[in-house]
Amino acid sequence: MISFEKVNTLKGEVCVPPDKSITHRAFILAGMACGVSKVANPLLSRDTKATLNAMKMVGVEFEKINEGFVVKSNGFKNFSEPDDIINCENSGTTARLLTGFFSGQNKYFVLTGDSSLRKRPMDRVIRPLSKLNASIFARSSGKYLPLTILPKMLETKDFYHFRTMPFHGEIAHNKGMALFPRKVNGKYAMLCRLD
Repeated sequence: MISFEKVNTLKGEVCVPPDKSITHRAFILAGMACGVSKVANPLLSRDTKATLNAMKMVGVEFEKINEGFVVKSNGFKNFSEPDDIINCENSGTTARLLTGFFSGQNKYFVLTGDSSLRKRPMDRVIRPLSKLNASIFARSSGKYLPLTILPKMLETKDFYHFRTMPFHGEIAHNKGMALFPRKVNGKYAMLCRLD
């Protein structure tokens, strides 16, 4: 049997492994910010690269460095309208998060994905966004990719209405897709469901 003396303190550093879910959101949030951000230790995969490439298509710059990326952006208010279709590859997270985010941009977007992603339902995201005045059209009566987001400003009666709106299906995706900027009393505010 191995025994140890009592440990009173523990000092040191722990390197947490990169996380795909956090990487998606880090790329989007860094792209939304006006100025220079750094995304350290991202998990690069086909899925997260799809999100990175989508942000590039709206004018966000990514510079690869040893520990991650330096992200330069003019902010979400100055995103450019993509001149081509955004390919979400096989990433449902990319498709759902960007559908919600781009719906509040008052610009034209078209999202698609690979043959597998085009079989996964998007209506659970489209329905609640449509209640916020989003104009989204998708294949098979609004159920599957590809989808088109038409220029339109999102609207909500008030913060309580947004907070209590029912979401169904995959909670992380559906709450995450509700992250979008909009004007409240003439100023931009970020509406985000955290519950």
